[in-house]
Amino acid sequence: MNRDEPVVPAQFLMATVLILAALCFAACQPPVPAAEIPGRLEAIGKPDIVLIVIDALRADWTTPYGFEKDTTPELAKWAERGVLFQVDPEDVDPALVAELEGQLPYSLLQALAGDLWRQSLTRFLVEQRREVRAIFVVLPGLAEVSSRYFGGFSAVEFDGETGRPQQNAAQLISFYYTYLDHFLADLWERQSGPKMLAVVSAYGFEAPVGLRKSWARTTGRLLRGQYQRSPDGLFLALGSGLRAGAFLEGARLVDILPTLLYALRFPIARDLDGRVLTGAFETAYLARNPLTFVPSYETIVTQPGIPVRVLPLSE
Repeated sequence: MNRDEPVVPAQFLMATVLILAALCFAACQPPVPAAEIPGRLEAIGKPDIVLIVIDALRADWTTPYGFEKDTTPELAKWAERGVLFQVDPEDVDPALVAELEGQLPYSLLQALAGDLWRQSLTRFLVEQRREVRAIFVVLPGLAEVSSRYFGGFSAVEFDGETGRPQQNAAQLISFYYTYLDHFLADLWERQSGPKMLAVVSAYGFEAPVGLRKSWARTTGRLLRGQYQRSPDGLFLALGSGLRAGAFLEGARLVDILPTLLYALRFPIARDLDGRVLTGAFETAYLARNPLTFVPSYETIVTQPGIPVRVLPLSE
Protein backbone atom coordinates (compact mmCIF):
# COMPACT_ATOMS: atom_id res chain seq x y z
CA MET A 1 0.00 0.00 0.00
CA ASN A 2 1.51 3.28 -0.98
CA ARG A 3 1.53 6.88 0.01
CA ASP A 4 3.14 8.13 -3.19
CA GLU A 5 4.41 5.27 -5.38
CA PRO A 6 3.11 1.68 -5.52
CA VAL A 7 6.51 -0.01 -5.29
CA VAL A 8 7.30 -1.70 -1.95
CA PRO A 9 10.84 -3.12 -1.64
CA ALA A 10 10.51 -6.80 -0.69
CA GLN A 11 13.12 -6.64 2.04
CA PHE A 12 11.09 -4.04 3.91
CA LEU A 13 7.75 -5.81 3.86
CA MET A 14 8.58 -7.11 7.32
CA ALA A 15 9.45 -3.62 8.52
CA THR A 16 5.91 -2.31 8.64
CA VAL A 17 4.56 -0.79 11.82
CA LEU A 18 1.42 0.51 13.49
CA ILE A 19 -0.69 -2.54 12.73
CA LEU A 20 -4.42 -2.13 12.29
CA ALA A 21 -6.23 -5.46 12.20
CA ALA A 22 -9.84 -5.54 11.12
CA LEU A 23 -11.82 -8.74 11.51
CA CYS A 24 -15.10 -8.64 9.64
CA PHE A 25 -17.78 -11.28 9.96
CA ALA A 26 -19.66 -10.03 6.93
CA ALA A 27 -19.70 -12.76 4.32
CA CYS A 28 -22.37 -14.71 6.16
CA GLN A 29 -24.62 -11.64 6.58
CA PRO A 30 -27.18 -10.49 4.01
CA PRO A 31 -26.50 -7.12 2.39
CA VAL A 32 -27.92 -4.07 4.13
CA PRO A 33 -30.25 -2.22 1.73
CA ALA A 34 -29.41 1.46 1.78
CA ALA A 35 -33.07 2.38 2.28
CA GLU A 36 -33.08 0.45 5.57
CA ILE A 37 -30.07 2.17 7.08
CA PRO A 38 -31.93 5.26 8.42
CA GLY A 39 -34.52 3.06 10.09
CA ARG A 40 -31.88 0.86 11.67
CA LEU A 41 -30.00 3.86 13.00
CA GLU A 42 -33.19 5.35 14.43
CA ALA A 43 -34.06 2.02 16.08
CA ILE A 44 -30.74 2.07 17.89
CA GLY A 45 -31.71 5.39 19.41
CA LYS A 46 -29.35 8.06 20.64
CA PRO A 47 -27.40 6.78 23.65
CA ASP A 48 -25.51 9.27 25.78
CA ILE A 49 -22.09 8.57 24.32
CA VAL A 50 -19.39 11.15 23.71
CA LEU A 51 -16.31 9.90 21.86
CA ILE A 52 -13.24 12.08 22.34
CA VAL A 53 -10.18 11.49 20.16
CA ILE A 54 -7.00 13.42 21.03
CA ASP A 55 -4.10 13.18 18.62
CA ALA A 56 -0.61 12.67 20.12
CA LEU A 57 -1.79 12.45 23.75
CA ARG A 58 0.63 10.15 25.62
CA ALA A 59 -0.98 7.91 28.19
CA ASP A 60 2.17 7.76 30.32
CA TRP A 61 2.04 11.54 30.78
CA THR A 62 -1.48 11.51 32.23
CA THR A 63 -2.52 11.19 35.86
CA PRO A 64 -4.59 7.97 35.50
CA TYR A 65 -1.58 6.16 34.04
CA GLY A 66 0.74 7.13 36.89
CA PHE A 67 2.59 10.25 35.70
CA GLU A 68 4.35 11.86 38.67
CA LYS A 69 2.72 15.25 38.07
CA ASP A 70 -1.05 15.72 38.25
CA THR A 71 -1.32 16.73 34.59
CA THR A 72 -4.89 15.54 33.96
CA PRO A 73 -6.93 15.63 37.19
CA GLU A 74 -10.27 15.59 35.36
CA LEU A 75 -9.31 12.49 33.37
CA ALA A 76 -8.31 10.89 36.65
CA LYS A 77 -11.81 11.54 38.04
CA TRP A 78 -13.38 9.94 34.97
CA ALA A 79 -11.08 6.94 35.25
CA GLU A 80 -12.14 6.39 38.87
CA ARG A 81 -15.80 6.20 37.79
CA GLY A 82 -15.23 4.24 34.58
CA VAL A 83 -13.04 1.55 33.12
CA LEU A 84 -9.35 2.24 32.52
CA PHE A 85 -7.81 -0.07 29.95
CA GLN A 86 -4.25 -0.94 30.81
CA VAL A 87 -1.81 -3.72 31.56
CA ASP A 88 1.14 -2.73 33.70
CA PRO A 89 4.52 -3.72 32.21
CA GLU A 90 5.27 -5.56 35.46
CA ASP A 91 2.19 -7.74 34.88
CA VAL A 92 3.34 -9.14 31.52
CA ASP A 93 3.48 -12.94 31.75
CA PRO A 94 7.16 -13.98 32.05
CA ALA A 95 6.41 -17.02 29.88
CA LEU A 96 5.56 -14.71 27.00
CA VAL A 97 9.09 -13.28 26.93
CA ALA A 98 11.01 -16.33 28.17
CA GLU A 99 12.85 -16.76 24.85
CA LEU A 100 14.59 -13.42 25.31
CA GLU A 101 16.65 -14.96 28.13
CA GLY A 102 16.97 -11.93 30.35
CA GLN A 103 17.48 -9.42 27.52
CA LEU A 104 14.31 -7.60 28.43
CA PRO A 105 14.39 -3.78 28.15
CA TYR A 106 11.58 -1.98 29.92
CA SER A 107 10.59 -0.29 26.65
CA LEU A 108 9.68 -3.72 25.21
CA LEU A 109 7.54 -4.54 28.24
CA GLN A 110 5.75 -1.20 27.85
CA ALA A 111 5.02 -1.91 24.19
CA LEU A 112 3.73 -5.40 25.04
CA ALA A 113 1.56 -4.08 27.85
CA GLY A 114 -0.04 -1.54 25.53
CA ASP A 115 -0.88 -4.20 22.96
CA LEU A 116 -1.97 -6.89 25.43
CA TRP A 117 -5.06 -5.13 26.77
CA ARG A 118 -6.17 -4.35 23.22
CA GLN A 119 -5.75 -8.01 22.28
CA SER A 120 -7.62 -9.20 25.38
CA LEU A 121 -10.55 -6.93 24.58
CA THR A 122 -10.54 -8.13 20.97
CA ARG A 123 -10.63 -11.80 22.01
CA PHE A 124 -13.50 -11.07 24.39
CA LEU A 125 -15.55 -9.41 21.66
CA VAL A 126 -14.89 -12.26 19.22
CA GLU A 127 -15.88 -14.96 21.72
CA GLN A 128 -18.64 -13.30 23.75
CA ARG A 129 -20.32 -10.80 21.44
CA ARG A 130 -21.40 -12.84 18.47
CA GLU A 131 -23.65 -10.05 17.23
CA VAL A 132 -20.63 -7.86 16.49
CA ARG A 133 -20.08 -7.75 12.74
CA ALA A 134 -16.68 -6.09 12.67
CA ILE A 135 -13.84 -5.45 15.10
CA PHE A 136 -11.06 -2.94 14.54
CA VAL A 137 -7.97 -3.03 16.73
CA VAL A 138 -4.89 -0.80 16.63
CA LEU A 139 -1.63 -2.33 17.88
CA PRO A 140 0.97 0.46 18.30
CA GLY A 141 3.63 -1.55 20.12
CA LEU A 142 5.66 -2.47 17.04
CA ALA A 143 6.15 1.20 16.18
CA GLU A 144 7.76 1.84 19.56
CA VAL A 145 10.00 -1.23 19.35
CA SER A 146 11.01 -0.45 15.76
CA SER A 147 11.90 3.15 16.61
CA ARG A 148 14.33 1.88 19.24
CA TYR A 149 15.83 -1.21 17.59
CA PHE A 150 15.22 -1.43 13.85
CA GLY A 151 18.63 0.02 13.03
CA GLY A 152 20.26 -2.90 14.82
CA PHE A 153 17.95 -5.40 13.16
CA SER A 154 18.78 -3.98 9.72
CA ALA A 155 22.52 -4.11 10.46
CA VAL A 156 22.30 -7.83 11.24
CA GLU A 157 19.83 -8.95 8.58
CA PHE A 158 20.96 -6.81 5.65
CA ASP A 159 24.56 -5.79 6.42
CA GLY A 160 25.87 -8.89 8.19
CA GLU A 161 26.83 -7.15 11.45
CA THR A 162 27.72 -9.50 14.30
CA GLY A 163 28.11 -7.12 17.26
CA ARG A 164 26.27 -8.02 20.47
CA PRO A 165 24.12 -4.81 20.62
CA GLN A 166 23.01 -5.32 17.01
CA GLN A 167 22.29 -9.01 17.65
CA ASN A 168 20.19 -8.13 20.70
CA ALA A 169 18.25 -5.50 18.74
CA ALA A 170 17.60 -7.98 15.93
CA GLN A 171 16.28 -10.51 18.43
CA LEU A 172 13.86 -7.99 19.91
CA ILE A 173 12.46 -7.00 16.51
CA SER A 174 12.12 -10.63 15.42
CA PHE A 175 10.39 -11.49 18.69
CA TYR A 176 7.79 -8.75 18.25
CA TYR A 177 6.99 -9.68 14.66
CA THR A 178 6.50 -13.32 15.69
CA TYR A 179 4.38 -12.26 18.65
CA LEU A 180 2.05 -10.22 16.41
CA ASP A 181 1.95 -13.01 13.84
CA HIS A 182 0.76 -15.48 16.48
CA PHE A 183 -1.92 -13.07 17.70
CA LEU A 184 -3.34 -12.60 14.20
CA ALA A 185 -3.35 -16.36 13.61
CA ASP A 186 -5.13 -16.91 16.94
CA LEU A 187 -7.68 -14.21 16.12
CA TRP A 188 -8.41 -15.85 12.78
CA GLU A 189 -8.92 -19.29 14.32
CA ARG A 190 -11.26 -18.08 17.05
CA GLN A 191 -13.98 -17.11 14.59
CA SER A 192 -15.67 -19.88 12.64
CA GLY A 193 -17.68 -19.45 9.48
CA PRO A 194 -17.26 -16.89 6.70
CA LYS A 195 -14.97 -14.06 7.73
CA MET A 196 -12.43 -11.54 6.54
CA LEU A 197 -9.20 -10.42 8.20
CA ALA A 198 -7.53 -7.21 7.02
CA VAL A 199 -4.08 -6.13 8.23
CA VAL A 200 -3.12 -2.53 7.52
CA SER A 201 0.19 -0.76 8.08
CA ALA A 202 0.51 2.83 6.93
CA TYR A 203 4.29 2.90 6.69
CA GLY A 204 7.46 1.02 7.54
CA PHE A 205 10.70 1.66 9.42
CA GLU A 206 14.25 1.56 8.18
CA ALA A 207 17.76 2.10 9.53
CA PRO A 208 19.32 5.58 9.34
CA VAL A 209 21.07 6.19 6.01
CA GLY A 210 23.32 8.90 4.59
CA LEU A 211 23.71 11.96 6.80
CA ARG A 212 21.19 10.54 9.26
CA LYS A 213 23.44 7.50 9.71
CA SER A 214 26.47 9.73 10.34
CA TRP A 215 24.49 11.67 12.92
CA ALA A 216 23.24 8.46 14.52
CA ARG A 217 26.81 7.17 14.78
CA THR A 218 27.92 10.44 16.38
CA THR A 219 25.09 10.42 18.92
CA GLY A 220 25.21 6.68 19.63
CA ARG A 221 21.77 5.99 18.12
CA LEU A 222 22.70 3.50 15.41
CA LEU A 223 20.36 0.87 16.87
CA ARG A 224 17.31 3.07 16.35
CA GLY A 225 14.98 3.10 13.37
CA GLN A 226 13.31 5.94 11.51
CA TYR A 227 10.10 6.42 9.57
CA GLN A 228 11.09 9.59 7.73
CA ARG A 229 11.41 8.63 4.04
CA SER A 230 10.57 5.12 5.14
CA PRO A 231 9.18 2.32 2.97
CA ASP A 232 5.47 2.09 2.31
CA GLY A 233 3.32 -0.17 4.45
CA LEU A 234 1.00 -2.98 3.44
CA PHE A 235 -2.63 -3.98 3.11
CA LEU A 236 -3.25 -7.71 3.46
CA ALA A 237 -6.72 -9.23 3.30
CA LEU A 238 -7.80 -12.83 3.73
CA GLY A 239 -11.21 -14.43 3.75
CA SER A 240 -14.41 -15.40 2.02
CA GLY A 241 -14.91 -13.80 -1.38
CA LEU A 242 -11.31 -12.58 -1.65
CA ARG A 243 -8.92 -13.66 -4.39
CA ALA A 244 -6.30 -16.06 -3.09
CA GLY A 245 -2.71 -15.10 -3.92
CA ALA A 246 -3.63 -11.85 -5.69
CA PHE A 247 -1.17 -8.93 -5.56
CA LEU A 248 -2.61 -5.45 -6.06
CA GLU A 249 -0.39 -2.56 -7.05
CA GLY A 250 -1.25 1.05 -6.35
CA ALA A 251 -3.44 0.58 -3.27
CA ARG A 252 -3.63 3.73 -1.15
CA LEU A 253 -4.52 4.42 2.46
CA VAL A 254 -7.71 6.21 1.40
CA ASP A 255 -8.87 3.03 -0.36
CA ILE A 256 -9.00 1.00 2.86
CA LEU A 257 -12.22 2.46 4.30
CA PRO A 258 -14.32 2.12 1.10
CA THR A 259 -13.04 -1.45 0.67
CA LEU A 260 -13.95 -2.46 4.22
CA LEU A 261 -17.36 -0.79 3.91
CA TYR A 262 -17.99 -2.85 0.79
CA ALA A 263 -16.87 -6.03 2.57
CA LEU A 264 -19.42 -5.26 5.31
CA ARG A 265 -22.14 -4.83 2.64
CA PHE A 266 -22.59 -1.13 3.25
CA PRO A 267 -23.07 1.44 0.48
CA ILE A 268 -20.09 3.65 -0.36
CA ALA A 269 -20.46 7.34 0.39
CA ARG A 270 -19.59 9.48 -2.61
CA ASP A 271 -17.87 12.07 -0.44
CA LEU A 272 -15.27 9.53 0.70
CA ASP A 273 -11.79 9.75 -0.71
CA GLY A 274 -10.48 6.58 -2.25
CA ARG A 275 -12.14 3.70 -4.06
CA VAL A 276 -13.15 0.11 -3.45
CA LEU A 277 -10.29 -2.23 -4.33
CA THR A 278 -12.48 -4.48 -6.43
CA GLY A 279 -9.44 -6.36 -7.70
CA ALA A 280 -9.14 -7.95 -4.26
CA PHE A 281 -12.50 -9.74 -4.60
CA GLU A 282 -13.53 -12.78 -6.61
CA THR A 283 -15.61 -12.11 -9.71
CA ALA A 284 -18.48 -14.22 -8.35
CA TYR A 285 -18.48 -12.22 -5.12
CA LEU A 286 -18.63 -8.92 -7.03
CA ALA A 287 -21.51 -10.24 -9.12
CA ARG A 288 -23.49 -11.26 -6.03
CA ASN A 289 -22.76 -8.00 -4.24
CA PRO A 290 -22.79 -5.07 -6.68
CA LEU A 291 -21.38 -1.75 -5.53
CA THR A 292 -23.97 0.67 -4.18
CA PHE A 293 -23.62 4.34 -3.29
CA VAL A 294 -25.12 7.05 -1.10
CA PRO A 295 -24.27 10.75 -1.26
CA SER A 296 -22.90 10.92 2.30
CA TYR A 297 -23.17 9.19 5.65
CA GLU A 298 -23.25 12.62 7.28
CA THR A 299 -26.75 13.29 5.96
CA ILE A 300 -28.23 9.82 5.50
CA VAL A 301 -30.05 9.80 8.87
CA THR A 302 -32.00 12.95 8.02
CA GLN A 303 -32.75 11.87 4.46
CA PRO A 304 -34.66 8.57 4.58
CA GLY A 305 -35.25 6.78 1.33
CA ILE A 306 -32.13 8.07 -0.41
CA PRO A 307 -32.00 6.54 -3.88
CA VAL A 308 -29.11 4.17 -4.41
CA ARG A 309 -27.42 3.59 -7.73
CA VAL A 310 -26.12 0.11 -8.50
CA LEU A 311 -22.81 0.32 -10.36
CA PRO A 312 -22.47 -2.29 -13.13
CA LEU A 313 -19.24 -4.24 -13.17
CA SER A 314 -18.41 -2.84 -16.59
CA GLU A 315 -17.94 0.68 -15.20
